[in-house]
Amino acid sequence: MRSDEDPAEIAAQLGLEIGTVKGRFRAADLSPVSILSAVVAGEGFGRPRLSGLAYLGLSLGCFLIGFEMLTSGRLAYVIVPFVPIFAICGAWLLVVGQPEAVPRPQKVPRWARLGLGLCLAIGVALGIAADAVLLFG
Repeated sequence: MRSDEDPAEIAAQLGLEIGTVKGRFRAADLSPVSILSAVVAGEGFGRPRLSGLAYLGLSLGCFLIGFEMLTSGRLAYVIVPFVPIFAICGAWLLVVGQPEAVPRPQKVPRWARLGLGLCLAIGVALGIAADAVLLFG
């Protein structure tokens, strides 16, 4: 194999797929890194609506854990910022169903990346604001 050949192109010539496969749900889709890679690298989710529902569940779980920690007198500044990030990005994925995985070397549509990126930015801003309220009153 020459150094200028792309493994994804070789796999496509052989009829193989590398990366996220459309229609498959991966546990790796449930991390803030997967949201960031969808926005920056143009990678999609195998099943974006299912991922969105899972993100909303993670958001609820983080909220409940944070609420329990706050009511018992412990600081919850580590977990609270994830609540708006997971909730807003999860709602986008659930409602819009994009960005959905496409075979390489294609990338997901730009509008889907921008929409999810905007949701991520709003979630991060709200998470920072919530953390600031917890830390500084």
